[in-house]
Amino acid sequence: MIKNLAELRSMNAAGEKKTCAVACAHDAHTLEAIMTMRNEGLMNCLLVGHTEDIKRIAAEHGYEVSDAEIIEAATD
Repeated sequence: MIKNLAELRSMNAAGEKKTCAVACAHDAHTLEAIMTMRNEGLMNCLLVGHTEDIKRIAAEHGYEVSDAEIIEAATD
């Protein structure tokens, strides 16, 4: 199990970039972590959650998600 970004960076340096599916991506702290990983090129992310909330939170924090794959989820 990966416990922090340092471990993820170390793993990523040794291999190819993976795709991570992230549930509840409409949580601001979760979205921040996802965008950090994506912007650093650590992984591709599949965002699962409330689409409009993901887009709104991203815009409020200056994150670009127009090219992200977002899957709508009716519940958390």
